[in-house]
Amino acid sequence: MKFNKTNDIYADLIQKLKTSGYSKSYVERLETEINWLIRNQNREDIQSYGDAYRIRISRTKSREMQTTYRRVYKTLENFDLYGKYPSGVYAGTSARRRSYCQLNPVFREVVDIYKDTGEKRGLKDTTIYKTSFSASSFLLAMQKRGRAALNDITEDDVISYFIREGGRRPLSGGCRDTLAAVFKSDLGVHTEAARQILAYIPVIRQRRRNIPYLKPEEADAIRNALSCPDSGLCMRDRAIGTLLFFTGIRGCDLLSMKRSDIDWEKKKYISYSRKPESD
Repeated sequence: MKFNKTNDIYADLIQKLKTSGYSKSYVERLETEINWLIRNQNREDIQSYGDAYRIRISRTKSREMQTTYRRVYKTLENFDLYGKYPSGVYAGTSARRRSYCQLNPVFREVVDIYKDTGEKRGLKDTTIYKTSFSASSFLLAMQKRGRAALNDITEDDVISYFIREGGRRPLSGGCRDTLAAVFKSDLGVHTEAARQILAYIPVIRQRRRNIPYLKPEEADAIRNALSCPDSGLCMRDRAIGTLLFFTGIRGCDLLSMKRSDIDWEKKKYISYSRKPESD
């Protein structure tokens, strides 16, 4: 899940923790991580609070610090994405000037209908909150482009929202799926227009960051062992190791691999999903 790029959103959270009796050291740790997150989001290609947490724990061997990072990033995620304080109480609109409050009556009605249908379907409160916020952000962006109703929104409007103009990072596949869930719902009189917008939403592949668990010297040692004929490894083991190390192929796929699974002319692995069916 995407998160905010400025620390303004967290001011209410910090104040709440201070007035609720949280320790000074914990509040300072939270502020430290907020500042680190904002500084390193682009540099580390962080797409979610989970990414930030995994990066932080990978750089310390202290179990105490790992536990602290887990607690801190869970607190930030719950507040930012679900509007919850650490106690579980909803922060409500005081946490930020929500996009919903800035919507025109038509767009606000779309969000309200989604909330009502979501409750009737038995969706969790956190799910409704998350998707409603995503829809409100999208609709506010459309409103700023001069669109006053769903029928006014064009394909170019939708594409520009996901691709992002001005060099900003494109939205993730997770954001795409969250927004799509709203327009897949029964939105009453807005359903037909919502289905058209759904058709405009681009397919975005989910991105998962590979965490560099190996140190540079460890990676070099493995690479040298795989490329050196005198490493003591047989050719079969070197071939297996090379595939695992450089492609990240799953062990189960490697075990079932056959010579026919490889396009020897193009030097490519033929995915099982693309292999022609046998007669």
